[in-house]
Parts: sequence; structure tokens; C-alpha cells
Amino acid sequence: VRRGKFIESSVIVERILGKAIVEELGGIVSFKNPKYIVHVEVIGKITGISVLKRNEILRRKGRGGTVK
Repeated sequence: VRRGKFIESSVIVERILGKAIVEELGGIVSFKNPKYIVHVEVIGKITGISVLKRNEILRRKGRGGTVK
């Protein structure tokens, strides 16, 4: 989701990050069934990056009992 003016598109970030993971770490990138989730948050000129296993992500139930 794009909220600011520093990044043109989140798709660009996905492509650059995916390419770096494959080239530098020899990894495989899967958006459908990932072993790890890489979360990138850009606020102005500051960037935060988290790498989590799927079971480490906290989820909460929303209205109607659905998991968000």
C-alpha cells in the first residue's frame, strides 16, 4: 500500500527485494506459500524491515470471527 511520495510502488519494492533474496542468498521467493514473511515499512526516509516465520505472525480475529 503506497502512502507516501518516496516510493513509486510497493510492487517495485517486492521485485527488488525478491531479486536480492534470490541473487544474494540463493533463496526461492514464493508469494503464495512463503516459509518466511519479509515486512517492509517505509516512513519518510526511514525504513524498517522484519523477517518472520509464518507461525511468528500475530493475528487477531476481526468482526464476524475472521482472522486478519
